[in-house]
Order: sequence, then C-alpha cells, then structure tokens
Amino acid sequence: MMELKKILDCDVQMQHEGALLIIESLPQYYALFEGHGRSIPSIVNEMFSLLGSSVSETMVLTQFKAGTDDTVAGVMASIPGPKLMAANLIDLRHLLASVPIAQQEDVKGKVVSFGGQVPPVDKEIYYLSRIAVRQDLYGSGVADDLLDAFTERNPGFPVLGLHVKRDNTRALSFYRRHGYKPSGDQLHGYLFLQKPSN
Repeated sequence: MMELKKILDCDVQMQHEGALLIIESLPQYYALFEGHGRSIPSIVNEMFSLLGSSVSETMVLTQFKAGTDDTVAGVMASIPGPKLMAANLIDLRHLLASVPIAQQEDVKGKVVSFGGQVPPVDKEIYYLSRIAVRQDLYGSGVADDLLDAFTERNPGFPVLGLHVKRDNTRALSFYRRHGYKPSGDQLHGYLFLQKPSN
C-alpha cells in the first residue's frame, strides 16, 4: 500500500531515505557542495524544515507492508513558478553555508556554470522541482503516481513544467508519455518541458 505525505511528517529514517533520493535526482548539482566536511544528505535533511526552500516542499510516497517498517518509494517536490527563484536562492544559500569561506567563490563559479545548462522558466507555471523513485521500483508505476500527485497539487496555474537532463532518455520518454513537450531554447544541457494543466 502507498501513501503520499509531507517529508516533515515522516520519521528520521524516512527523511534520510528521502534526502538520498533528492540528491540522486540531481547528482551533478549536489556534487558541487561535496568534500567540504559536512555530508550532503545531512544538509539536505536540514533543508526540509527551511522556510521557503524548494526542498521543504518535498512529498514522500511511502510504501508499507504488514509486519515491516514504512519505506520511501519516491519523492516529489513542486513549487509555483513565481516562488521558484526565491526558493532556489534559499536552497543555494544553505548549501553554500556548508562550504568553507575560502572555497565559496570557487563553488559559486561552478554553480553559475551549472545554472548556464538550465533554461529559464516562465513564472506562470506550476513547477516540478524534484522527482525521484527508488531504483528497485523503476517501472512499477511509482513515478506515475508522483507525477499525478504533482498535477493534483497545482493551485491553478495554466501550465505544468519541469527540467530534465537532455541525455536522460528514460525520463524524456516518461514525460513525453505524459504529454510534456520541449519548450524554449533547446541548446542547454537540460531541457525545459511543459504541458497545459487541463
């Protein structure tokens, strides 16, 4: 049986599992902050309760079986387009705080370079900022359930949107099957996909 709930309503073990999936959903980005003394999963875990953070919007699809502990099947986070930039800056500020001051300029430069691979987002969208499924559950329908939950959480924006890595053919196929199409500049390492919300 599956249940969708906010990550802050989960126990510590499930929050840790959720943090690992979030990192797995965007490994190139989180790798920019590794190796500076603090573990990235613990930093992401702190961000769950950080007001305004895009990570704080994470929902967890839990899987539970009789006689076993609940486990995280997948995670999804979404945010209204007008709040996206501010949420990303809150996330970035928290991640940078884990980097020694002497190395922050170098990391900032790498973040800017990474950001250059991601096309801009129209503010009048409902944005899927994160989605990840445990690898052993690929093809099980968990991703479909998370994408449906994203659609249902839309507070009324006319367009749904997300970014996907250009070479992630599995994800591209999945989103196309759900009606998402590339939009805007297609010259980046990431593509922006969108579809009407109705």
